[in-house]
Amino acid sequence: MMIRRMAIGAVCACALAATASELDLTHACIVRAARENPQQKMAADDLAKHLELITGVKPAEGLAAAKNAATVFSFRRPKDAPGGGRLVSFARREGNTIHFWGDDLPTRGGPQYGSGFAVAEFLERFLGVLWVRPGDDGIVFSRRTTCDMPDDWRWERPYPFYTSLVRGCDPLWGMRMKYAARRPFRYGHAFTKWQDTYLKDHPEYFGLNPYGRRGVEGAKSRVAKLCLSNDGCIDQILADWMGARTNQFLNVCPNDGTPGYCYCEKCLALDARQPGESFYSNLTDRYLNFWNRITARARTIRPDVKVVSYIYSYYRRPPRRERIAYPESMIFGLVPRLLDDYRADLAAWKAAGLKEGTFFLRPNFTAYSGKLPRGQEREIYDCYHHYLKNGSFGFDYDGHWAPVMAFEYYVLMRQLDHPDYPFERIEDEYCSQYGACAATAKAYFARLRARGDKAREMRRAKMAAQQNDVLDDSLLSVFAAEGHTEKDLKEDLAFLETADASGLAAADRKRWETLKAEARGYIEAFAAAEHLAKNPPKLKEEGWRASFDAPGLQGWKLRDLVGGCTVDEASFDRYSVKLKTRAEGGVGLWLRHAPVTPGASYRLEFDVKTAEGDVPVRMRVVVSGKTLASGGLTANSRVWGKGDVSFRVPEGKETVSLYFIVGKGEPDRTLYLDNIVLTRMEPDRS
Repeated sequence: MMIRRMAIGAVCACALAATASELDLTHACIVRAARENPQQKMAADDLAKHLELITGVKPAEGLAAAKNAATVFSFRRPKDAPGGGRLVSFARREGNTIHFWGDDLPTRGGPQYGSGFAVAEFLERFLGVLWVRPGDDGIVFSRRTTCDMPDDWRWERPYPFYTSLVRGCDPLWGMRMKYAARRPFRYGHAFTKWQDTYLKDHPEYFGLNPYGRRGVEGAKSRVAKLCLSNDGCIDQILADWMGARTNQFLNVCPNDGTPGYCYCEKCLALDARQPGESFYSNLTDRYLNFWNRITARARTIRPDVKVVSYIYSYYRRPPRRERIAYPESMIFGLVPRLLDDYRADLAAWKAAGLKEGTFFLRPNFTAYSGKLPRGQEREIYDCYHHYLKNGSFGFDYDGHWAPVMAFEYYVLMRQLDHPDYPFERIEDEYCSQYGACAATAKAYFARLRARGDKAREMRRAKMAAQQNDVLDDSLLSVFAAEGHTEKDLKEDLAFLETADASGLAAADRKRWETLKAEARGYIEAFAAAEHLAKNPPKLKEEGWRASFDAPGLQGWKLRDLVGGCTVDEASFDRYSVKLKTRAEGGVGLWLRHAPVTPGASYRLEFDVKTAEGDVPVRMRVVVSGKTLASGGLTANSRVWGKGDVSFRVPEGKETVSLYFIVGKGEPDRTLYLDNIVLTRMEPDRS
């Protein structure tokens, strides 16, 4: 049975009376719930704050004061009214009294704010309040002393989505935006404790790494991956599930991170990799095969089971061979990148058996820590509506609110409350915070959006051509930076300066000045990034790691052998350096003047692998033109090999030069170099 999406949008019953009588807001009183819980207190406090902001008069409180009040706002449920229920909110007018109540109790997803949603609906609908960002500076309102409301106004709202999360959302702002966190079933990276628990006795459960060993090395155990071809993993998962009382929802979401995917022959046989593709190009078929196998067995234990997993990372691409065998028994959290063609990918997944009502959208779109604007608010809106139209029963956005994403977050939050609103309406609402300068602000954001959209599409095309599959978190900052020049950003600020802000109200002026300050900050951030690119951080004397995953050579220089960063192979993460051998051998990479501590001992390690054949390689340490130490191994195509060399720095020497040397052999063989690590073994003797 599929999980059905609830009714789209706020379901409200508004009895529009023949007359709409005026309410006096200056002589108002708030009556709190008899046994006020924290959520009801937050709602009542927020109503009091807004009434005082709007009227300039602090409302009275209590039953005694209510007897003489012109308008009463009560948080006590009327005796003949329906109960709160789960994730519902109610409001009604009876004479001069407005009632607010609903679900105000905590759930697995977090506290619910039924009363607060009702307050927010009243403030927005009848007093024209908007909340464009967290904090009181984000409250957009006009001063007034009365409002018109239908005499028999009624409002009822069940939350529209089965599951919904916006991580990093301020609770008070979420209440004002009528956002209810709801997580009715457990999901998330499911095997983060497996390596600590099972590796010693069951190494066969874990992915065979490129070094020929099971489990994750050089990283936290929580990112370990399973050997998906091993049915013993399924036995253990089901045993753990039954030991935990066999909940209907069986979480099998793979762990996060790149390290740990299995290179064993049986797992490789589950892939549908095309000639010339890298290992990471598409791991979907091995995972879908695993999910189908575990679902088949779980259904024999509990026929109504829902096996939950992510369509994410290197297994988010549509499958090439496998199909979803039991769509009615599976739930998928789809994690597209902003750089993906999510329309084509979703269509292909549906062709592979994904059914309406069996999936939710769970992107990392807002997991952005850059300092330059992206202008992705329209793309976020369009993606949301495409998934909604095509059967998503909910949403889960990972990330955090930041000023550089303020417009994007407003669109995200507004669309969850009002899926029926066109983008242009949400855009106009957001820009209204700037008063008479709203049109200029709208044009400014359009400038940023046009550049952001162009940069996104250029990066998308470039990555498709290179088969570059780095995940969203790694490249959100990259394509944002690519969208701007210093000239663009200076012209943006000059454009904002053309607006006549002389007539703005105090609050609007403050927001306008903040917008201009942000625009100036973007110019400074761009200049700082340019400086950093030209002046990379210096290597540390105590040690460093060059894994080339920026991607970049991290100060190393290519020498005699043709090469560069590649996604074809990697021993630990996503990139390595690809080199072509020569018959006479030669230097592949070199690094001059690496800082070291005089008199200290060091170990230099490096990882190597070939695409074919055996190739002798070594690392040489040079001081003042003389070889201090040299060590290596013969690289092969079967597994990654680890070479190392130890040395002691002569007294008085503060730098060494490092050379990666390829020995004589067959020409034009492909060699991969990764993870060059320098570690100081003892501190400075002084």
